Amino acid sequence: QFEHQGATLPADRVIVSEKENFAKAIGNVLLVTSDGNRITSNEMEYDGNTQKGVARKNVVLNDSKGTIIKTETLYYDRISNKAFYNTGGTINDGKSTMWTQAATYFVDSKMNEFTGNYTIDNAQYRVEGKNIKQYQSTNTADFFGPTKITNKQKPSNYVYTENGKYLMNQKEVYLNKNS
Repeated sequence: QFEHQGATLPADRVIVSEKENFAKAIGNVLLVTSDGNRITSNEMEYDGNTQKGVARKNVVLNDSKGTIIKTETLYYDRISNKAFYNTGGTINDGKSTMWTQAATYFVDSKMNEFTGNYTIDNAQYRVEGKNIKQYQSTNTADFFGPTKITNKQKPSNYVYTENGKYLMNQKEVYLNKNS
């Protein structure tokens, strides 16, 4: 087990270089940060100097606020408290499930930034498009590319825009370009 500034990293096998302040964990890896975030994977590398890590193979991040990220490779920065993946993955916040090839999750603000194609599903709507910032704490989304919001009960009811804002709680959409 490796410990660093309140974080623990147990695994089946942990290789630590105290001189380099570096650890590599293999098999049943669990990183628990001092603020309660948990990352499980099959392997992980962590650099104590930069406080950055990379988890690989069957990666699951559970943040202390209830968001779950699943992907194959996850980069995690403890200083900025953000996670990034570009190997495809899902993010579930308990209300919506989001899929995208690449995303950055800002743990403190609960903001997801999706670059490229994405899909967001909730009980009522499916949102599909390119490039979005989704704010879980306010349940809003800003669109920065072609985006379609479809009513799941009545798919003929949809909205298209290339730039806009979606206030999910109020069920309001602001369309700003080619709508």
